[in-house]
Amino acid sequence: MLPHLRFLSAKALKWGWNRQEHPTLVKCRDFYWSLHHYRYLSSDKSQVRNLVEQIKTAFDTTPYPGDDQLCGSDQGDEPAEYALEFRGLNWRTIHPDFLSHHYASLSFFSDEAFRYFIPAYLIADLIETDSNAGPVFHLTYGLVADEPLQVEQGLIEPSLLPDDLPPLMENEWMDTFDWYQIAVHKFSHFNLQEREAIVGYLKYQASNSEYSRNEINQALEKYWLKMLS
Repeated sequence: MLPHLRFLSAKALKWGWNRQEHPTLVKCRDFYWSLHHYRYLSSDKSQVRNLVEQIKTAFDTTPYPGDDQLCGSDQGDEPAEYALEFRGLNWRTIHPDFLSHHYASLSFFSDEAFRYFIPAYLIADLIETDSNAGPVFHLTYGLVADEPLQVEQGLIEPSLLPDDLPPLMENEWMDTFDWYQIAVHKFSHFNLQEREAIVGYLKYQASNSEYSRNEINQALEKYWLKMLS
């Protein structure tokens, strides 16, 4: 069975077809148990091992926000689904496949849930699993100038932009929000030790990924490094 269909089937059993005990429901519980009790293998890269240990130490006492404080949005069904799926979980033992399947969760968590679960995504990314949650994006978005929007508002010359930027898209509702202030408010929940671990992660990704290097360096300069002093 394809992984995506396996997850959908397990969700249907766990949250819907669960009123009568049957062997398939037992397999469903075993499947979820394996996703919630995972132990990462150690990386063969010393820098990654050190970063993983730094993240684990930094977030070791980060408080769980509570079962009813996981959802940070009421837009559609996804926020409620993630709140149910992550309820009561320990970030230290979440399987990377679970994170990958719920890759959009970082967009819907409350600020407190984002703070609590982000170390799981950082470690999964460092260990180079197949998770596509994109923690770099979620730690830089709002801190980096939106260049297409700047062009639209006449704040930057189009000739100064890279040739491979996507065309401008009309999205009026997004323009009504101050994404920098939203990002700063969300990140204000991190303590100094947690910020140091995030900076270490971002620096590592900036040195190892050309795709997001510019965005990471901008975010580090404009916010994250300033928050260490």
